[in-house]
Amino acid sequence: MYILFIVLMIVLFIVTSSSFAYQYYIDPISLVILLLVAIPVLISTGLMKDFNNAFKLGLSKKKEGTIREVKRAIEAVALFQKVIITTGIVAFFLSAILVVIQKPRYEILMPSIAVALVAPLYAGVMALILQPLEVSLKLRLQDMLHE
Repeated sequence: MYILFIVLMIVLFIVTSSSFAYQYYIDPISLVILLLVAIPVLISTGLMKDFNNAFKLGLSKKKEGTIREVKRAIEAVALFQKVIITTGIVAFFLSAILVVIQKPRYEILMPSIAVALVAPLYAGVMALILQPLEVSLKLRLQDMLHE
């Protein structure tokens, strides 16, 4: 279901864009920066194992895991979403500041700002992809509490 969601988002984006050029949206450095901040935060809080466990608990059809594991998985996913969005915003502002400090010509300014916007775009997409996982974990927790 998640793969279908991702594919539909990509198709929707391609259809609504008049001149879609995927190479403009690929910036591995932004992705690395986002993950280099988010993953250590999960590790330092002790929620990395729970974040990995969230996928197993949220995507499986079997009723497995304890209430404590589900609660910790919800916290890990919520923390990852918050950290990734905050990191995307900070990365954008840092990139924009660096671009403006260099005092580029107008022809260079707009593409540079566009590249800086890729980090918050990646952050938003990651948070959007994780949102259904968080909801399914919360529903599983409610089912476990009512049993």
